[in-house]
Amino acid sequence: MKKKATKRTKTSISVCVIANNKNHLEVWRRKWQRMGFHEQRCEILVCDNLDRNRMDAFQAVRFFLNTAKGKYIIISHLDSYPLIKIDTIEKRLSELDKHDPTWAVAGNAGIQQDTLSFITLGLTTFDPKPQSNFVRVDSLDENLLIIKSEARLTVSHDLKGFHLYGLDLCDIARRLGRTSYVVRLKWMHDSNGTLGDEFHQSCVAMEKKMIAYREKFFWATTCTFLAFSRSRLVQAWARARAHWLMRNNEHHDQTAKEIIWRHGLQAPLFLPAYALLWLYKKLGFEKRRHRRIRCQKD
Repeated sequence: MKKKATKRTKTSISVCVIANNKNHLEVWRRKWQRMGFHEQRCEILVCDNLDRNRMDAFQAVRFFLNTAKGKYIIISHLDSYPLIKIDTIEKRLSELDKHDPTWAVAGNAGIQQDTLSFITLGLTTFDPKPQSNFVRVDSLDENLLIIKSEARLTVSHDLKGFHLYGLDLCDIARRLGRTSYVVRLKWMHDSNGTLGDEFHQSCVAMEKKMIAYREKFFWATTCTFLAFSRSRLVQAWARARAHWLMRNNEHHDQTAKEIIWRHGLQAPLFLPAYALLWLYKKLGFEKRRHRRIRCQKD
């Protein structure tokens, strides 16, 4: 891992790149320097994979986010570079701060998951020139990722490789209550990415992680149950379990129990769910389920 930095007097940007080719790295440096990204203006961090892969992308991104000192941390591919000056980029990011102070990740190409719309602003390869300078998205392409340092983001420790870390980063930001944007920045990306076997292996790994992560419909706390589903039956079941949990709870008074019951009644299927829960427990189904889970763990 190489790190070159000098005292930053005019900017607060850290530029980070994973390098696996010395000649490409020198070309990358020259192109960024033409736009003002030199050591007198910003911090430069290089993940040195020139002779071997010392770090995969997930490891490198964690290193960059933990080490970089800039207010904005730019993570770029070797074939991705700006066509505008550093001052213009700083100004646009400051505008995004005012537009949405909760933003955490920005880039030049992304996807809106609800409409499956591909969004890009200023990227020379694709630029439909919509009116807005900022479009909110759910995932970003890895050729350019700009992370706001104060968001304190990271990426998953149980994923590896060189693909989908942009999606992972945006998903973590969303869970933290942050947002992601495609930002209008005049930019060049010299390739369309590599979609080989390694990419598809990364897709499978991401799918397994997200399925396991989101598979539970509801979660228990020490004093209630939460429904993580839009199903009315699941919501009613969680409210029923919450009330059952409070029935013999010695740590809360009758008023608290009545409030749980009143809120439970707001779920349309609460009473049928409560009756089913009573049968479920009285007929011993829950005890059998617990025994089966314990046997599987053993």
